[in-house]
Amino acid sequence: MIVELYGCPGCGKTYLIHQLTGNDNTVAMSDNRLKNFVIGKIKGISFYLPESVKLYRSIISCVRNEKQEPVYIDRTVEQFARNIVLLAFGYRHIKKDIFMAEGLVHRVVSMAVNFGWNADVIDRLMMILSDDMKNVKPFYLKVDMETCFNSIKQRNRHETQMDELADNELKEFLCAYHNLFNHVTERYRFTEITRDNYASLKEVLE
Repeated sequence: MIVELYGCPGCGKTYLIHQLTGNDNTVAMSDNRLKNFVIGKIKGISFYLPESVKLYRSIISCVRNEKQEPVYIDRTVEQFARNIVLLAFGYRHIKKDIFMAEGLVHRVVSMAVNFGWNADVIDRLMMILSDDMKNVKPFYLKVDMETCFNSIKQRNRHETQMDELADNELKEFLCAYHNLFNHVTERYRFTEITRDNYASLKEVLE
């Protein structure tokens, strides 16, 4: 089984992962150089396999008539689609239980947020990914937007384009995430947890 944790930027996903696993990284290998080498090779091969090409084309076709200009982060539709395809490939071929932060649900919503798409587009993308989601159990870490906003501002990382958004843009960004995550959670009956109450996630992982 694949367990996914999704939630707004700044909601505390990394902190919760650390609490549950003792490691900020959900994929642990003793040698990071080896890990990066292996992942690089898999990415280079997997994207050009027939199943990956088919999925990529389906995603691109699904959103062809939607807005293509990014609203917040300077990434293309093709880059988001490729990222989703590579993760879906991993889901199909990894033969062990894994715990993922920002898995397929999170990446689909991130894509929609960045281009200002509505919930209907997400539903179409989720339909395309339905086979890849069969063995996935998603958990929504729900935290109010003000808390997420303050968390992002306080950590002051300046590591991504999100960190450089003006305050009003960042609040709009988080609001879009919040609304679409609420839709996905209600529409597909995913499990909702909070920072203080995540027993259901802990039970699954144990």
